[in-house]
Amino acid sequence: MHASSAHTTAATPTLQAQPFLRPADHELFARHIAESEQRVDVQGLGRTVREWSRRPAKPDNHWLDCLVGCAVAASLAGIRTAGGRVKIRQRKRYSQDDLRSRK
Repeated sequence: MHASSAHTTAATPTLQAQPFLRPADHELFARHIAESEQRVDVQGLGRTVREWSRRPAKPDNHWLDCLVGCAVAASLAGIRTAGGRVKIRQRKRYSQDDLRSRK
């Protein structure tokens, strides 16, 4: 999921408009991200997942790895992209009595 999100986010106007990136730098980064891996949608067990694999001619994908790692860290920290939907999962609270009765 994070690789898909990273690919989508890299193409947004917000990232493209950053003043610290020269157009040539952004083009190099975007090309590296877009060309480093390929996605295949795989269906099974009633769901569809995206599998990512390296392209044979592009064995190095360090920038993509770093971008996806940053997306994972941000997600774990609760940081969301502008306009991104947040799924809030309600967790059932257990008391000590509940835990003792499960034994």
